[in-house]
Amino acid sequence: MSVGKVEAALQKAYRDAEFFAVGKTAFENELFTKPTAEAWGAVFFLPNLPSVSTLGSDGYDEVDGIFQVDLNFPLNKGTKESKDKADQFPNVFTPGDRLYFDNQEVLITSCGRSSGRPVDGWWKVVVTIQWYAQILRS
Repeated sequence: MSVGKVEAALQKAYRDAEFFAVGKTAFENELFTKPTAEAWGAVFFLPNLPSVSTLGSDGYDEVDGIFQVDLNFPLNKGTKESKDKADQFPNVFTPGDRLYFDNQEVLITSCGRSSGRPVDGWWKVVVTIQWYAQILRS
């Protein structure tokens, strides 16, 4: 069982939406140079442990989790830019929408944002996208 295709579907939707310019998003365990004065994002794929949906070696497992995007903006510039950026996410990750990668379906179950707060010299807003998938066990 692998959730790699689920992660790929979510990342593809994120990349296709072009929330930030190329090179302005940190992906897990990939080389990234943090901008000094420009907005940037950080993406995290956080699956829960799978549960059995159907029995057998060719059965399905159910798995859900979150796709988290940290939006980082320069401090002391107000909150309009961060609010506008966060408001774009439900248009791409709409609850009820289905994403696909290599025949793997991913259902978006919710999308929302946190309040902003200063973190390490940046104004950070966290967008959380909840998802669900059935993954073929093989």
